[in-house]
Amino acid sequence: MQAREQGVIKRFYSVRHFGFIGRTGDRDLFFHVADVDCGDSEIREGSSVVFSVTADELGRPRASVVEVTS
Repeated sequence: MQAREQGVIKRFYSVRHFGFIGRTGDRDLFFHVADVDCGDSEIREGSSVVFSVTADELGRPRASVVEVTS
């Protein structure tokens, strides 16, 4: 099983359905709303999340299996 990381949603563009997750000591990661499980919560800037890091089709890191925790 892949290690999960924690971060905070730094920017979210609801009209475009993507955003960026800030991580301590590392670069921000792209995410798409299709990869987010927010349960009863909303996706919004400042929300805490846990996620896995995967690669997109060009080999760039991105967040996947994103869960909103607060």
